[in-house]
Amino acid sequence: LSRLTMMYFKTKDYESAKKIFIRAQAKDPQDWKNYNNLGTIAYQQNEWTLAEQYFKDALSRNPSAVVPRRNLIKTLLKQGREEEARKIGR
Repeated sequence: LSRLTMMYFKTKDYESAKKIFIRAQAKDPQDWKNYNNLGTIAYQQNEWTLAEQYFKDALSRNPSAVVPRRNLIKTLLKQGREEEARKIGR
């Protein structure tokens, strides 16, 4: 993350951070990290469905990535979907 986006995260200015990641996503739609970061923002804003989709998008681009898998599990657990989270964790 750039220093600017880190500052946005620290100050909880998620809308500004989101704009940066959306621009980065448009430049490189295959970079899974942008989807994971957008999912993290959605998670921080309690937007579970959106966060789930972003984490799934990240995993579709890099199925072996650990961070979005862990984030997806946390998101599913927040929604009370323990069985789905368990399957993904295997």
